[in-house]
Amino acid sequence: MLQRLDNVLSSIEKLAGEQPPDSKTTEFVEQIKDLIAITSSLDDTATSIRRQPFYPRALSEGDIIQLQRLTSTVTTTVEECTDSIDTLQSALLDLITEKASNPYSPAKVALGNQDWFGESLHTMRLQTEALQLLLSAINLVHQKNDLDEDGYMLSGVRSLASTLQYQLAHLNQKRQSVSPQFRKWVRAYSAHNNRC
Repeated sequence: MLQRLDNVLSSIEKLAGEQPPDSKTTEFVEQIKDLIAITSSLDDTATSIRRQPFYPRALSEGDIIQLQRLTSTVTTTVEECTDSIDTLQSALLDLITEKASNPYSPAKVALGNQDWFGESLHTMRLQTEALQLLLSAINLVHQKNDLDEDGYMLSGVRSLASTLQYQLAHLNQKRQSVSPQFRKWVRAYSAHNNRC
């Protein structure tokens, strides 16, 4: 997924050309960079777990099952992100082609002027937030048995545990807000590109 995100950034740079990016493009690029950062963090965590699968203490059977569920959810979310990123990349390549064929109409190919721009940005924010929460949940499973000198759960871990459920419920509500029209556009655009 990281390579796909890098390709999207390159396409946005090509689309912008020599022009300084407008505020909408800058916001879009920053969101992509946030998605790159969380994806890199998840990769780092996965690598660390593979190298030291049960740090710092052995995990209970329940913890292992919870980690398997979280890992499955991460995989599903990454697949959804990948589908969105591939669709976005196709749309950007179409805009680059359109810009090359009609260089005198920059407003028509401006990223922020595309019908799909707002929903695409919203979807990337939700995906980034979902991956951040999943990473926090994975870290919580690994750290929940870490105790302070008095035998209590560390305060940072306790704080994370208490807010994580609320954040997940809030995210689920926000995910429902992705418009059906945008989902329909993604499916239609993907189907169109698969036929080409």
